[in-house]
Amino acid sequence: MNQANQVRLTMARRWQWVAAVAVLCLFVAGCGESTGDPNAVEVTGTVTFDGAPVKGGSIAFEDSSGSREGGPIDANGNYTVNVVPGEYKIAVITMGAPPAEMASTLDGGGTDGPSTGPSAGPGGGLPAKYSVPADSGLTATIEKAQSGLNFDLTP
Repeated sequence: MNQANQVRLTMARRWQWVAAVAVLCLFVAGCGESTGDPNAVEVTGTVTFDGAPVKGGSIAFEDSSGSREGGPIDANGNYTVNVVPGEYKIAVITMGAPPAEMASTLDGGGTDGPSTGPSAGPGGGLPAKYSVPADSGLTATIEKAQSGLNFDLTP
């Protein structure tokens, strides 16, 4: 294995650990759990990336106080969360290899062949901006229970 491939593999492993810790932090902070608030309503929808379902990961709704509620995204891109009505910034976090553009910079440009694995499509390697509610550009105003709150992410 040449040095460029070793660097790429090491960086990919680090990226996977960072993504795993980020997802774990979301769940420890209460993601996937009911708010316990009797005013909470169910919100459902689908998350897609460039038109294809995001396969796995989690979605988080962050209110103006920084409190987060969220839940998992299934293999078809569907999610369900329970939130109190209000204004939210949204984050989508997936686990997988780093985005292809990051991998290509590790060896001085280009790749050793076609991209495979999670970074080759939805479910991993989403642009980093989507993992931060303040940077994602995704927002929602929740007034009552709703279905079909879909998010189509773009590269």
